[in-house]
Amino acid sequence: MTLCWKCNAEVDAVTSPRCAACKALQPLPLGVGHFAVLGLPQSFAVTTEALETAFRARSSQVHPDRFARAEAKERRISLERTAAVNDAYSVLKHPERRAAYLTSRVGLKLDEKKADPATLMELMEAREWADESAENKASLLHKTQAEHAALLQTLAAQFAVVEGKQALGLREALEPVLSTLTRLRFLGRLVEDLQGIREHQH
Repeated sequence: MTLCWKCNAEVDAVTSPRCAACKALQPLPLGVGHFAVLGLPQSFAVTTEALETAFRARSSQVHPDRFARAEAKERRISLERTAAVNDAYSVLKHPERRAAYLTSRVGLKLDEKKADPATLMELMEAREWADESAENKASLLHKTQAEHAALLQTLAAQFAVVEGKQALGLREALEPVLSTLTRLRFLGRLVEDLQGIREHQH
C-alpha cells in the first residue's frame, strides 16, 4: 500500500489505478512486473484471450483521453501507465518473449555468445545445405518450422512442471527453460533467413 499523492488516503496503486477516496490516478510503484501491470497472475500459461481482455480493461482505465482535462501531474501519470500497459502487453502476447521475461525475473538471461558450439555448427551447415538448391531451402524451412512449433510445446510443458511445483521464482527451476529458449531463438532466426524476412548482416 502507498499513500495517494493528492489526498494522502491509502491506495493499492497496482490493482486499483485510481484512489478510492479522491479518484486521482496513481503512479505505478517502481519494479511492478508486466503481469501485475495488467492485473494478471504471473503464469506462462496465460491465454491470448485473457491478455487481450486485461489489456483493453487496463488501457481504458489509464488512457490519456480520459485525463485530457486533468492537472499536469495526472496527465503525466496517465502517459506513464499507458506506456507500461502497452509494454507489458507487447512482451507477454508472444510466447517466446513471455518465457524470456519470466526467466529474466529470476536473473537468467539469454546469452547467445554461450550457445552450444554443436548447435552453431549444425545451423551453419544447414544454411550451407539450403544454399545449394531451392528444394533444399524449402525442405529445411519446413523442417525448421516444425521443430520450432514442437519446441514451443516443449516450452509450455517445461513451464507447466515449474508452475506445478510453484517454483516460478526459483532460478534453478527455470534453467532448463533457458536452453529451450536459446534454441528457439536460433531456429526463429533461421526461419526468418530462409523466408528472407531478416536482412543478412555481414
